[in-house]
Formats: sequence, structure tokens, C-alpha cells
Amino acid sequence: MKVTQDATCPADQLKIKIEGSLSSGQEDLPKVSLDGKNLLTLDLEYFQSVNSIGIVHFMRWIKQFAAIQIQIEKCPKFFVDQINMVGGLLPKTAKIQSFYVPYFCEEDESSKMVLYTLGREYQRAEGQIQLKHPKVVGSNNEAFELDVFDSKFFRFLDQYA
Repeated sequence: MKVTQDATCPADQLKIKIEGSLSSGQEDLPKVSLDGKNLLTLDLEYFQSVNSIGIVHFMRWIKQFAAIQIQIEKCPKFFVDQINMVGGLLPKTAKIQSFYVPYFCEEDESSKMVLYTLGREYQRAEGQIQLKHPKVVGSNNEAFELDVFDSKFFRFLDQYA
């Protein structure tokens, strides 16, 4: 597991990228100075996997940021599944800015991960989550279909959108 900080952020913000797998111990997730920070952006694009021990360590680690706003970008499907299953995995100050959704094509039995972004494929309006599923097609114009159950997979948005 690799955890890096983006040094190009404004002084009041912090951006952390998590790459690889989280399965061993808390030593993989370093203590981070919040010195004057009011926003944490967590980039999970290259986060590959986590097991139950890793989830416990992640929950302990992310608590250090509970007093500031947290934005999560490029959240992989496996982590969305964990958010849906593990209550309190993220602090109440966390908001999901983007996440990956699986699509499947029966014609050639291929799959794609499609990035859903706040304000484009989903938003909160009048207290309700509104989804706009994009039309996904392959290189030969074959249709892809959503490969999750709406009512189960998108449940996390009620709390974190």
C-alpha cells in the first residue's frame, strides 16, 4: 500500500492518494498533520482491495479527519460495497464526489467501469438522490447495461452525496 500527499493543494486543503491493497496493519496508513486544513480530498483511483482487518484500520485512521470536510474521488466498486455494508465506515463529514459503477455487455460478455460524478450522473435535489444513468456502448456500438441493483448499490448516496 502506498499513501501519498499532493503538495500542490492550497494551504487550507490536503489531498491524499491511496494506492494498492490494505490488508495488513495500521502502519500502512500514516498519521497526517491537519495543521490549518479544512478539506481533505481522498483519491482512491488506484486503491485495489481491502480486507476486514484493513477496514478496521481504515476506520481508525479516517477518524483523525472527522472534524474537517472530506471529499472522496474515484471510489472503486469494492469500496462502495464496503461503505454499504459497514455502518460508520466514513465520518459524517465525508461526501462522495465520484465513484465507479460496473456495466456489462451480454453480446460479447465484456464489462466496463463507468465513473459517476456528482452533478453529472447523480445529485441531491429536494432531499432526494437523483441518478442519471449514462448510455454506455462499446467500440462496435454494442449496448452495456448497469451491472448492479440500483436499490442496493446506490444506497450509500443517501448519506454521502
